[in-house]
Amino acid sequence: MQTSEIDRWIKIFHSGRIGTKGWDKRQKQLLALIDDHRTEVERKLIQLGAVIGPEWARANDVRRINNKDLLRWGTEMRSAARVSGKELLDRLDKIESEVKRKLQN
Repeated sequence: MQTSEIDRWIKIFHSGRIGTKGWDKRQKQLLALIDDHRTEVERKLIQLGAVIGPEWARANDVRRINNKDLLRWGTEMRSAARVSGKELLDRLDKIESEVKRKLQN
């Protein structure tokens, strides 16, 4: 996959497309659900997006983060955000650990 193609998929990851929200919109929705730990949550979401997006944008046969991961993490983040910002921050830490493990393999 060429750099321009990867860049296009990274943009889709962040902005979404028909039927998907994209990381940036998801981030705003999650922040709207919480009252506590907003700064830390926002910082963690930005960091995760910067790591997850480029890996997800790679060709299907080589990427280590796929659509199933994104869907599962989205569900987990929404569920945690409905409880509290602290719960979401804890969930983001677990997702970050999972991402690191996936990228080490």
